[in-house]
Amino acid sequence: MNEIVKKIYKEYTFFPRDVQTNPMQKNATSRWFHVSNIGNEIVISKAVGHSPSSKITRNRTLDIVNAEKMVDLYLRRKKGMRVADDGLEAWNKSYWFGILKDLGY
Repeated sequence: MNEIVKKIYKEYTFFPRDVQTNPMQKNATSRWFHVSNIGNEIVISKAVGHSPSSKITRNRTLDIVNAEKMVDLYLRRKKGMRVADDGLEAWNKSYWFGILKDLGY
């Protein structure tokens, strides 16, 4: 298990919490979502103590296998590169980017 994955598991197992999305568009509103580790899976759900909450309708499980790829996309995005067209919406990019920002990447 790589260091990123270890950090994600450790942080949200011991400190599950609401995390904010990190939209790049100036007119976009950040949304809150809850991150926790349930049964050794990183689970995304509606925010518990913050609003506006994500419009997520059911819990989602992050595919941790894609952690390194998501960090690469996140870092490219931080440099101002466009990553929206990478066809990865099914991979829950907005949640990944919020988590990675929360973890200090």
